[in-house]
Amino acid sequence: MKQKIKKYTQHNFASLFTCLDQPGASRLLSGIDKVSFPLAVELSQIFPAKDILSWKNASKEDLNRLYEQLKREAA
Repeated sequence: MKQKIKKYTQHNFASLFTCLDQPGASRLLSGIDKVSFPLAVELSQIFPAKDILSWKNASKEDLNRLYEQLKREAA
């Protein structure tokens, strides 16, 4: 059974990846930072609907859609 998370946070999002911490997640979701190559590799492994290049070029909006989707699934 999947454990329910009361509040999905940027920390929860960042914990999915070895190369991302909460401040990095905040910078990504706000559009300050771009997706690094190591993060693009991890994203493509966890979410294979997009390849590494697509994740590398992901926009702030793409990342926020992913974050919101994960929040909905955690609820």
